[in-house]
Amino acid sequence: MVYKIDYVDDDVLRWSVTETGVSCEVDESYTPTIYVSAHDDGELSMARAALRDHPAVVRVAVVEERVSFRHDPEQVLQVDVVDLNAVNSVARVVSKWGSPGEYRCYNVDFSREFRYCLEEGIDPLPNYELSQMQIAVSETELASERVTELTIDDETVTGSAADVLTALSARVESVDPDVLFLNTSALIPVLFQQADRLDVEFQLGRRPGWQQLAGESTYESYGRLW
Repeated sequence: MVYKIDYVDDDVLRWSVTETGVSCEVDESYTPTIYVSAHDDGELSMARAALRDHPAVVRVAVVEERVSFRHDPEQVLQVDVVDLNAVNSVARVVSKWGSPGEYRCYNVDFSREFRYCLEEGIDPLPNYELSQMQIAVSETELASERVTELTIDDETVTGSAADVLTALSARVESVDPDVLFLNTSALIPVLFQQADRLDVEFQLGRRPGWQQLAGESTYESYGRLW
């Protein structure tokens, strides 16, 4: 059962829960897809020829799709591109063709995880309960940017800044939860910055590192949900 999708160095990582634990595999064959429609004086044949020669395009095909719920299926171009970075770059090229609105792109602004599940037909909803861990920190500790006390499930952990990091990392490694519940997402960058300052080995995910997905409130650590 696939429950988590990560993107690391342009690779797609599929995390699955199995009978023996958690496994991770790289999907090397994945090519994101956008769609292009032509209007007014625009011509699909010209767009198809131009996109075939684009270095970031893997394949182009004419398909019938609805461009919105209010429209009947119509002929559009299905454009498979080399990677996620190419989605926006190819769409920008198309948007500059002809008059404004003459060529239109679809499925450009999806989140990476939603895009992959949609295109690969994956339902990421778990069919059984995932293991969990709760981590909470007070506003005072968070504001100080030097966390010396936090709560892991029902246990309060205190000590030096380095000791707290070590204890939390060890607990996460021992329990190996599928999902981390945090009382504030701001805790993530604070903990990792604290680890960098103190030169402490620290990890919350099943692989080293973390990334900010959007805005200032959405983060992930590889192989875990939070």
